[in-house]
Amino acid sequence: MAWLPPFRMPRREHFDQFGLERTYRPTLRLYADRLVRETIRILLPGMAVLPITMLLVNGFMWLWETASLPVAILSTPLLYLAAVTAGIAVVLAFKKLLVGTYRPTVQPLWSPYVWNTETYSVVLHDFGVPLFVTSLLGTPYLSAFLRLLGAKIGKRAFINTSDLTESDLITIGDDAAINYNAPIQAHLFEDRVMKVGKVTIGDRCSVGNYTVVLLDSELKSDSHVGPISLVMKGETIPAGTFWEGSPAQALGVRALGVRR
Repeated sequence: MAWLPPFRMPRREHFDQFGLERTYRPTLRLYADRLVRETIRILLPGMAVLPITMLLVNGFMWLWETASLPVAILSTPLLYLAAVTAGIAVVLAFKKLLVGTYRPTVQPLWSPYVWNTETYSVVLHDFGVPLFVTSLLGTPYLSAFLRLLGAKIGKRAFINTSDLTESDLITIGDDAAINYNAPIQAHLFEDRVMKVGKVTIGDRCSVGNYTVVLLDSELKSDSHVGPISLVMKGETIPAGTFWEGSPAQALGVRALGVRR
């Protein structure tokens, strides 16, 4: 990519309504509260895996004993489907219990909201992703699962990333492509304040491998962002343009070797 001259970064928003005890100088009570919640957050994925594992093992052993080993082996896909169904139910239950519906908000670091969404994120990414989400990458089944979580996914969208947490705030249009391990990050921490906002990716857009798209940003229809790039908070990528870099910058058509 050609050398780009320096440019001014947008000024960050500052929120002064949160006291120091909720940002930089938490009280002992907040420390104790967070320690309890962090312990639960660490234990939850393993606790959720145990009953799923028991379901698989006990089901396999029951089929072996009541029918035969070949029947048990041939039934393994059905057993896994049952485990995945249970896993989806667990993820949905924790989202409803801990978060409900994601909405744009601003919350201090030391707050129940932040701890709840971090706990749900652990359940989703450390339990749900290895159990079944990884197997769904790049398939229409992942779009269906994300719709269950509240995301707005268009027709024929290709999604090859599991790094989306605030699903209710994410809109992906028809025929869009979110490539490998591209985080759609609808939150950001600034000055120990968590900011949550919408991300909109229009029809026929593409997001390259490992590219990060931050909150309050929008990719207009037919726009494209290359790999290992960063779409900054509040950025709007105009329709029909090509962008690349960290932070992303517009590229000329000639730089991409494209003819019109």
